[in-house]
Amino acid sequence: MNTPGYREPWDIAIRADGNSFLGMGHIVRCLSIALALRELGLTVGFMCADQQAVDHISAKGFDVVVFETSFDDLVNAEAELKVLSERKAKLVIVDSRYATPGYFDRLGQSVLTCQITPSLETAAHTDILINYSGYLGEQYYSQVDITDKMCLFGMSYAPFGIDYWKGSRRPISEKVERILITVGSTDPLSVVPRVLEVIDATGKYAHAIKDVVVGRFAKLPDSLLAEWDNRSDVNLHIAPNSLLELEQVCDLAVCAAGTTIYELLAFGVPVICCAIVDDQLRVSELDGVVSWCGDIRGDEPGRVNAGTMARLSAALERLFDYPERKELAEVSASMIDFSGARRIAERLHSQIFQLAKENEGE
Repeated sequence: MNTPGYREPWDIAIRADGNSFLGMGHIVRCLSIALALRELGLTVGFMCADQQAVDHISAKGFDVVVFETSFDDLVNAEAELKVLSERKAKLVIVDSRYATPGYFDRLGQSVLTCQITPSLETAAHTDILINYSGYLGEQYYSQVDITDKMCLFGMSYAPFGIDYWKGSRRPISEKVERILITVGSTDPLSVVPRVLEVIDATGKYAHAIKDVVVGRFAKLPDSLLAEWDNRSDVNLHIAPNSLLELEQVCDLAVCAAGTTIYELLAFGVPVICCAIVDDQLRVSELDGVVSWCGDIRGDEPGRVNAGTMARLSAALERLFDYPERKELAEVSASMIDFSGARRIAERLHSQIFQLAKENEGE
């Protein structure tokens, strides 16, 4: 187990991973929460399975412990418990769908536990539940007993990074001047070039600038990147550190159904989205807040779903019209803003403070 950096005690530990398979979404949202916690005076450290996200986390000034294990091995919690004991952590935030009920039971014997987007299987085994998805809330979790849990549900808890905290909604432009195309850090099905092809095929957006984002783990041919770079209507962005500037200026976005959709919704951008991994499939329940196209993955490995591509084309045709874009954007106006990470941090801070008072009284 590798433990680079200083070894001061942590108030809160975060267990999350980012790599070429998972992308960096888990790390990005956990860093947002960590920064908000640090703003309140709490010390936060990270625990990761491997080295792939270490530089990204360390760049924000956080200590990282690396286990050199597999990211999908969250069962016995022995390594985590050792670190939590050494660092005297009071609470651990877990952001992984691979964590088991037994894993949380083991952690819960030593510290308060918190899970981001808990499953029905793990919810009853966790002290604090965070789910900002907008479609998984109290009704969904009513299938299990969470009456004694702290529940932070709804899009108002979407944890945006510190650069977003001063953001605000922008008015909808009558014309689509810029389109953002992004599917996250990885693109195994070459979705981004397929989306660009569909946009071109509509014939409606020839005048618009297409901001094409290629993630850090995406492996697209150099010849294709060179072709895009030579197009006057394409701005190519390879592994940008942030999408903030692009999100602030786009009039329409086509993206995967990950964290980016919440950033776009907070800015008031009309969003067309599809799922590229299992975790994103339930975003279908946000159809009407976003324009949902379905699962991009086909029945065979390496193939895309023709029906999803057809729905994406239809959505582009429909949202070319200003009234349609305006109506879609206005749906999310009262649902989301840029203060979610701070809301989470304040609630966790109060829980840590209450725990300290209880310990003093013992």
